[in-house]
Amino acid sequence: MKDSRLGTFGVLALGIGIALKVFALAALAPVVAAAALIAAHAGGRFAAISVMAFLPYAGNMSTAKAKPLATSVTGFGLAFAACFGLPPVFLLPFAVGLTACLAGFAAALFMAWRAKRLLGGFTGDVLGAIEQSYEIAFLLECEPQALSEAVLKLGDLAKGSRVFVSPAKRARDLASRLTTRMIVDDRLQELNFGDWEGRRWLDLGRDAIDAWHQGLPDSAPPNGETLTAMAARCASWLNSLQPGESPIFAVTHAGPIRLIKSILNGEPLLTYFTNAIPFAEPIELRLPDD
Repeated sequence: MKDSRLGTFGVLALGIGIALKVFALAALAPVVAAAALIAAHAGGRFAAISVMAFLPYAGNMSTAKAKPLATSVTGFGLAFAACFGLPPVFLLPFAVGLTACLAGFAAALFMAWRAKRLLGGFTGDVLGAIEQSYEIAFLLECEPQALSEAVLKLGDLAKGSRVFVSPAKRARDLASRLTTRMIVDDRLQELNFGDWEGRRWLDLGRDAIDAWHQGLPDSAPPNGETLTAMAARCASWLNSLQPGESPIFAVTHAGPIRLIKSILNGEPLLTYFTNAIPFAEPIELRLPDD
């Protein structure tokens, strides 16, 4: 296992691992995804240290590149690692964090069992595999649990309401768990960032971002949408609703929610950037009577 060359199976393992992480994170809201990534990373390290505490070193002690790994981890060391590896899970909702942790430790335990059976203990490569197995299992478990948590919060509110939903997959996935009769409305989509869609802010360049900010609300990313145009479609959706009809329940994104609140409260559009919108929390708004 000391061969530094990367073989076919190594490349496949890395590629599949990265793809699974991207898939899991893409299905989460940005705030939840950031918290899950931190918690998974810290928990994976703790899982690897836990294996070091309970399994013997399977390599050659005299030729080990990292000799501290070959010594046993004390109970104090394990407790110290837990103080840093486990608390980040509390960044997530309790049920989401708990089930994700269980999934991560189950994957790590399976890898440790296989290492014990095949090698007699752990090596540095085994610890890396255990850490990555924990991270992947943790992140994959977050999405269905976050969805279930949202359904518990929102289910009663959706009953008896006309349910409108953004065409985005994550919005439709949630709405489909709440009702079988939903109305997909393009006007509830998030702001179209055009050529910037899916790219990191750091990659766009400070000059391009500053030019966009300074021109708001009438500037747009390249081939994207202005804040004014987004507000117009949100206002169009509001105007299509009748105040006297059954309650309206909309499953949409932070951007449209901010603008709808601004429109109903008569606030400037640029309050778009100051209104905090929590993930999967019901927000009650009232249509004007006239």
